[in-house]
Amino acid sequence: MKKLLTLSFNDFRLIMREQILIVLLLLIPLLNFLVLKYGVPALALRFPIIIEYYALILGFVGIQTATVMGYVFGSVALDEKDEDMLTAIRVTPLPSYMYLAYRILFPFLLTLMMIFVILQFAAPIDLFWWQTFLIAFLFALPVPIIILLTALIATNKIEGLTVFKGINGILLLPIAAFFIQPGWGNLFGIIPTHWSYQFTNAIGTGKPFALYLLLALGLHLFFIFVLVLLFKRKIF
Repeated sequence: MKKLLTLSFNDFRLIMREQILIVLLLLIPLLNFLVLKYGVPALALRFPIIIEYYALILGFVGIQTATVMGYVFGSVALDEKDEDMLTAIRVTPLPSYMYLAYRILFPFLLTLMMIFVILQFAAPIDLFWWQTFLIAFLFALPVPIIILLTALIATNKIEGLTVFKGINGILLLPIAAFFIQPGWGNLFGIIPTHWSYQFTNAIGTGKPFALYLLLALGLHLFFIFVLVLLFKRKIF
């Protein structure tokens, strides 16, 4: 536990020394909350058609919160590479699996909590708490993927920002499935968030959602598993 607390302290030390990361960590979730709580209902009064896309908006808010958190902690992982902390970790008693578990679980749980709070208290549609939790859980799952991909591909902060922009665009791409002919949308099925959006839409419209939940969960976990193996092979 002491080792994990040390890692947590180091994470926030690295975040606090860069203002942009502090702003992203604190301001973006707050803005997402305010937009969902007040902006979306106000906009719906003027453009009622937006009500039909409330569930999709929940997914958009969820993934934007997740990608920002992924970028913040992906930047932390790059700082650790720059400071050669990973080399130091390899020669300490801290097992590599414990470091990896911390590196992906801590940001995931923090993101899960943020998305849950935002949706629970700001969602413009009525949801049971467990529905909110499942939506938050699915949209927090890309965080480990973003962190691991950033650490694997990028060698510095500039490259990390480029990688982040690319990942963010890919994760948002399946939203297009709701605006094209039925059936064609499944072409986005290789992207894990496609099934998360479909799950959220099914929840919001009262349709069966179990299959979407299983597909979203399975595909996210598959990518995380592969990336963990690649990370261990390349870094450790």
